[in-house]
Amino acid sequence: MKTVIIILLALLYNSSGVFSQSLIPFKTIDTLQFRVKYELTFQPDSTDHRTFSEMMILLVGNQASIFMGYNVFRYDSIMSNIKNEADLQSFRQSRMRQPELVPRILYRIHKNYPTGKTTFTDIIMPDFFQYSEEYANFDWELTDEKKKYQRYNTQKATTYYGGRFWEAWFTTSLPIMEGPYKFAGLPGLILELVDSDNYYRFSLVSIEKIVAKEHIQLPLDLKPIKITREQFLRSYLVYTQNPFQAMEGLIEADPLDIEIRKRQTLRRNNPIELKAD
Repeated sequence: MKTVIIILLALLYNSSGVFSQSLIPFKTIDTLQFRVKYELTFQPDSTDHRTFSEMMILLVGNQASIFMGYNVFRYDSIMSNIKNEADLQSFRQSRMRQPELVPRILYRIHKNYPTGKTTFTDIIMPDFFQYSEEYANFDWELTDEKKKYQRYNTQKATTYYGGRFWEAWFTTSLPIMEGPYKFAGLPGLILELVDSDNYYRFSLVSIEKIVAKEHIQLPLDLKPIKITREQFLRSYLVYTQNPFQAMEGLIEADPLDIEIRKRQTLRRNNPIELKAD
């Protein structure tokens, strides 16, 4: 699987499929106020009950937020501090020896509060794709149900989004109108979020109020293909139904690696968004 690992790492920071020879530029978009970690448990194949887990992170500022995989965040943090080519080479080699740290989920979701825009960036191999949209209208329905979640008093809210019914538990003890993935707009932070089929579950791991000055940053060299949300969902469906063309185009990929990736992709018939509402 070494070749596949190299490809995924390359795609994280260079859409051409190879690591850039220059150092990776990042743009500061806000000052970090809160760092929230969630565990995502999901079932990528609706016909196979096996589930997978991925640590996710929500970075919240006054003007923006970003939601992404924790390992993607770790890569960003390392790459933003690399100052020379020797450090870059060392980073590459260390990642090759730790395949368990390669992210399973590669998307980034950036909310720009002043503009009311959400920007979604993800990979449909071998390219980066990006779309921007107005904040989703989740049309939350607040219920009278309440429960203790960890040490927080929470209240239940429900909504429909992306072809799924969702149940959220939020707390007004943390006046952050945010949550995992694109979900937001409740009078407090969403601590738990699950769809009605229990295919996707986000569970709070930790919340950290940032005291020392830290920044929220975005990499600048992704060079994504700009599309619409509807086009992205259609493209992802086409890719999962026939990943062979994209896989065959990967440079220097081992045939066994490619075949493994094909079979894995064909089983991903259960994306978090089934359709554009």
